[in-house]
Amino acid sequence: MTDSIENIYSLTPLQKGLLFHEASAPDSRAYYQQLRITLKGRLDTAAFRQAWTTLMQRHAVLRTAFVWDDLDDAYQVVLRDVALPLTEMALVLSRGWRITIPAPAPAGSGLKLHDPSPARVMLP
Repeated sequence: MTDSIENIYSLTPLQKGLLFHEASAPDSRAYYQQLRITLKGRLDTAAFRQAWTTLMQRHAVLRTAFVWDDLDDAYQVVLRDVALPLTEMALVLSRGWRITIPAPAPAGSGLKLHDPSPARVMLP
């Protein structure tokens, strides 16, 4: 496990405050941001996946988990390598219309701070 860790940092006071709010109200979405982008034309999903993978390799924040259970303090753990959290959804055709089926929410909804990537990417 330690081979997969790139670095460990203490949380800043602001991060500790955000973690406190998340831990005390885990179903709250107060600090979550969601961005939806509509692309025109055909998407090269292999290139899209590679671009996101490259971003995750370059930017440690996209490979960071927060740990605090059974510890003396809370820490952010940067991992060397994290699998891209990409979900590809099927399109349904109905009477000539294209309908996008939204991705099902993971169990417990919201992002989990213990998970090593603070983002999810979904493609219809």
